Amino acid sequence: MARILEMRTAQTPRWIRRVVGTGFAALLILIAGTAAALRAGAADERGLGAPVWRTDFAPDRASDWQIIADASATPDFGASGLVLAMPNADAHAVLLRAGAAGAWALAVDAAQSAGAPGAMHGVAFNCVSKAECSFVLLNNNGYVQVFREAGSERTVWYELQQWPHVLRGAAANRVQLAGNAEAVEVRVNNELLLRVPARTGGMVGVAARASAASQQVTFTFAELRAGP
Repeated sequence: MARILEMRTAQTPRWIRRVVGTGFAALLILIAGTAAALRAGAADERGLGAPVWRTDFAPDRASDWQIIADASATPDFGASGLVLAMPNADAHAVLLRAGAAGAWALAVDAAQSAGAPGAMHGVAFNCVSKAECSFVLLNNNGYVQVFREAGSERTVWYELQQWPHVLRGAAANRVQLAGNAEAVEVRVNNELLLRVPARTGGMVGVAARASAASQQVTFTFAELRAGP
């Protein structure tokens, strides 16, 4: 058998073996590049048009947001992004701006940047106001939750629990939403978490809630896209 294989190899022209080898190497490079693009968030733009808005939270963009925070939380738009300092364990903040009608997609990058682990942070969507809003919040211990608040009522779609695709420690997580009039698809770092019903309310934004004193969260990127 070894002799037969040796003869077949010898009968195969060298240029064919070289082309096949080169093609296989190119395929591996393509697969690796595609995976890297997905990790970078290229999948967020599936079938959607140009950004409605995109921000790195520079100081001159603070006026774009409706800032709703308790007296202790301090939002700071700067060179490193939006830093939300929360000195008290019950501190919280929501920053909202106009969303998009029809199909839309929102991506937000954030990480906890100071304090004891566990500050919840993420995105707000389908908001009428801070009092009536849907949230995807996660923390650097690997926990995530998805819910809607309307006054004193809370509808929980995903109970607070650890999920393996939430990055821990100082790493930034990307929360991605893709919505329309019927439903909103929730992804974290390009991994599907769940789909929830769409609700009335066109504002979207970012949110953070402290779990201990002297915590800080930094948002570095947010982008909203609308359907073509």
